[in-house]
Amino acid sequence: RLASAMAVRAAVEYLADDAAATDGAAALLLGLAADGHMRVRYAALYALGQMCHDLRGSFAESWHPRLAPVLLRACVDPVERVAAKATSTLEALIGELDRATLAEHAPAILQVFLERLRASSHSGVLVAVMEALGALAVGMGPAFQEYYGGFMEPLLAFVAGEATAEAGRLR
Repeated sequence: RLASAMAVRAAVEYLADDAAATDGAAALLLGLAADGHMRVRYAALYALGQMCHDLRGSFAESWHPRLAPVLLRACVDPVERVAAKATSTLEALIGELDRATLAEHAPAILQVFLERLRASSHSGVLVAVMEALGALAVGMGPAFQEYYGGFMEPLLAFVAGEATAEAGRLR
């Protein structure tokens, strides 16, 4: 299972011209993203992020309804490294979606990001959430303004050093 996710990640750029192969690979990876082994989940999420980057908008537009819920669940994975990779992959997806589609997913994404900012002390998760939050703000443009208030407290706490010692090293 791990090897199959890694093989897809390595070969994804060659799938751009084959919709059936792309769909098959994405379906395989979505299943592996919920695997019982943390390395398999990590590799599947890594490969999904690679698909978002290499296959650009067409992949994101056609797969976002199935991909976003899986990524949001993975963002709260009990293994912080897996959660960080899921958040990074979600950022890759966010970067390829148009404003209307982002607005559709924004409430669920922002709820998960806020929870992660408040609950996690893992530097990889915090960095990934901040990067993805920035991508979401840019992608949504002025529509993101209504969400700023909910994020100011945890972001200011982080910047002020009121978070954890590990987060202090990150700053």
